[in-house]
Amino acid sequence: MKTEFSITNTTPGGQQTIHLIIADILADEFMSCIDTKTIRNLCETGCVNYGKKWSCPPYSLKITDIIAGNDYDRVTLFTGYIFMDDMNYIKNSYQKVKAANMILKSKCENYARTLEKMTGGYALLSGSCNLCKPCYKKKDLPCRKPDAKRYSLESTGVNAAQAALKFCGHELLWYKKGENLLYTSAVTAVLHKGNNALDFIYGAVAKADG
Repeated sequence: MKTEFSITNTTPGGQQTIHLIIADILADEFMSCIDTKTIRNLCETGCVNYGKKWSCPPYSLKITDIIAGNDYDRVTLFTGYIFMDDMNYIKNSYQKVKAANMILKSKCENYARTLEKMTGGYALLSGSCNLCKPCYKKKDLPCRKPDAKRYSLESTGVNAAQAALKFCGHELLWYKKGENLLYTSAVTAVLHKGNNALDFIYGAVAKADG
């Protein structure tokens, strides 16, 4: 099951429409989008955060272990996107994408963390944890906020692009230097158990934005 709606976000430069597609999925069905070995190899070879943040591989937990350890049987997937036309107050194409991604990451993570509290679940976010700057791993010190730290979908072995396409019908686009993207996206999720969480979605979004 899924639902779609849009919200208006205001920044000093203008307004953006954030389009949201939210799907509630049985955890067993979500397993089709898990490819831990491939995704973690991509993290190791292509991400500057590999081994440098407590929220990233090889330190991040696997989603299969998080689900099994907590008896989670459902996954609520958030896919948010902004059309680049909404960012025309920024001239540089890369800066447009960067600014839109910051907006999406903040919003979708707030929604996921709010739904996490409402369902007693566990949020998986978009990109690496930014609670501490710099991450204490870079100082060879323990994580300062282990209870608040959350992992990204990819770091736990999820193919986020496949999940967004399969369950939300949304294709992720990738920026190339000098290219004008149609839109940019962010994907987060909440692992939980019990009833379909779509009943909580509007309340979670309203509470997070309030």
